[in-house]
Amino acid sequence: MPLISHQTGKQLIEILRGPDGEVLYDATLAVSSDNKLTALNENWHDKKIEASNRLLLQGNELTLGAQSSTLEASKLAWEIIKEGKSVGKSADAKSSVLSKADLDPLNYEGAVSGKSGTYTWEVNDACTIFGKINYVTIKVRLEGKFKATPTANSKAPAGHYLPDVYVNVTHCTTKFPCSASGSANLSNPSNIGRGEVNTEVKAHAKLTAGWFAQHFGITIGFQATGTGGFKLLGKE
Repeated sequence: MPLISHQTGKQLIEILRGPDGEVLYDATLAVSSDNKLTALNENWHDKKIEASNRLLLQGNELTLGAQSSTLEASKLAWEIIKEGKSVGKSADAKSSVLSKADLDPLNYEGAVSGKSGTYTWEVNDACTIFGKINYVTIKVRLEGKFKATPTANSKAPAGHYLPDVYVNVTHCTTKFPCSASGSANLSNPSNIGRGEVNTEVKAHAKLTAGWFAQHFGITIGFQATGTGGFKLLGKE
């Protein structure tokens, strides 16, 4: 959206926070009399999030890591928010990163549960004279299972795998006239281990808000590894 230097009429405040409440991004949007949105300003407080969003705005695909010839992610994209509601975990809304030599998750043992920190994205009315008016709040994190090792009868090379990877929307609320939608995609997996396999996959979730006929949004990132579990791709 183009930037302008003056403020007129109704305004919206867009803000992205990290797990400790730290502000990672904020913007002010002006609403014209015909409900058109114009960005007055935006501030990126996290370089990794800014870089991925800049690439997408320029129409460039995100480069999420080198593809491994020995690993496979079972699914690379899914919806996480549909018609303003979070999509529940199902076979179509999760993935795994296992050896191509053995794609049966039951042939891996010792997996432990994990989750990343939570991103919170909000769209609020800038006017707070009568209290906070919240149009959109979405909380999202990456979770699943990691540290899974092949069983004795598995053909998978020794190492640590991700039998479950899931982008979880833990909270999603919208208020008229806003709507919300969201999708997630995984990179092709990589092996970042030495000697033994250590699976790695990066995930990006695109959160979108609708204001009447217009839409705006933000993209946020996560990383999962077989040995380290799940973390945000923002501040480390």
